[in-house]
Amino acid sequence: MELGLKNAQKQDLIDGETIFEAASLSKPVFTYGILKLVENGKLDLDKPLAEYLCYADIKNDERINAITARMVLTHTSGFPNWRPKNESLKIYFQPGERFSYSGEGFLYLQKVVEHISGLSLEEYTQKNVFIPLGMTHSSFIWSNDSKKAAGHKLTVTPLKTKEKYLKMRPLQCTPIP
Repeated sequence: MELGLKNAQKQDLIDGETIFEAASLSKPVFTYGILKLVENGKLDLDKPLAEYLCYADIKNDERINAITARMVLTHTSGFPNWRPKNESLKIYFQPGERFSYSGEGFLYLQKVVEHISGLSLEEYTQKNVFIPLGMTHSSFIWSNDSKKAAGHKLTVTPLKTKEKYLKMRPLQCTPIP
């Protein structure tokens, strides 16, 4: 059964070993890892993240002391999706006030996880999510592996990877047979 092409220019076929970039779909996987910290009593969803780790990217804004893991996970931290290039991070509204999709919030929470666990996000997620769930081909580490499927528009030209936007590295996974 033909499943499609992982690279239309090269006519490489998708197979059971093909790796797909999951981008923002990695957030639920990351959230599962957060909930493992909660389950183990190492993180409280409603405790300000600043009590775990001072976030040097925010200066002179007391609202940083109100941001919790729950706010980050529900995109109500007040952070933008990504800060403008060469600008400092700002909080745009009172944390908890409203929804605004935010990769910056997840980056902050990633740093908290690394601080609490003493592991990189990759090491923590391998140990607490991927390996226990049998996700043996999954990773938060960027790979230009030859097994990786390329993104395409309506043409046969593969899209170039925008690694500069990958603050929290994309989850990579293989299809379930």
